[in-house]
Amino acid sequence: MIQRVIDLEEQIRKNAADEDFLAFTGFSLDLPGQEDPIAGVLKISGRIRRDGVSGFLTLGFIVDSAGNDAVRESLMALFRGITEEVVKPRLGRNFQYLVPTVTGTGAGNSWSMDEITFYFNKMKDNTRHYVEHLLLPVLSDILPIRFETLQWWNDSPEPPAETHRPATEAQSQSFIQAVTDYVRSRFGFK
Repeated sequence: MIQRVIDLEEQIRKNAADEDFLAFTGFSLDLPGQEDPIAGVLKISGRIRRDGVSGFLTLGFIVDSAGNDAVRESLMALFRGITEEVVKPRLGRNFQYLVPTVTGTGAGNSWSMDEITFYFNKMKDNTRHYVEHLLLPVLSDILPIRFETLQWWNDSPEPPAETHRPATEAQSQSFIQAVTDYVRSRFGFK
């Protein structure tokens, strides 16, 4: 798997403009050889395809790896275990396939980000159900992870269709501020 250093603020700004952000939550992850759980934030985005029915959900796991290479290797091994063969029987007949995304790390491996995109035949009007009753429970079954209360970005969790309009600067800034505030409160940054 390819690793690269990415700028978190730049990545969040790009994602706010290019993706349809839906929800986020904190989580804790138990890793082998670590006394304390590893803290993280899960970012959920998605989009309905042009057919107006099918779509995808992208789950981005941002984890405080504290520059520890052993933690980073353990995280990579855990996320490699999320395969189609493992999730397909659990996600139902509307699940099509998944695509893991290139791993990114912060300067000095202080944090890492892994993304997995799940594609569904029929996603319109099912987004909340897929996230709350399928994806998060399935991930809780196959990973040593505990999710906090899910925070939906808007009252309606349905992503818009692929005829995407770019976010305005104000929307990008409010997204960045919300994620920044959450990460700061979660990891004790000031």
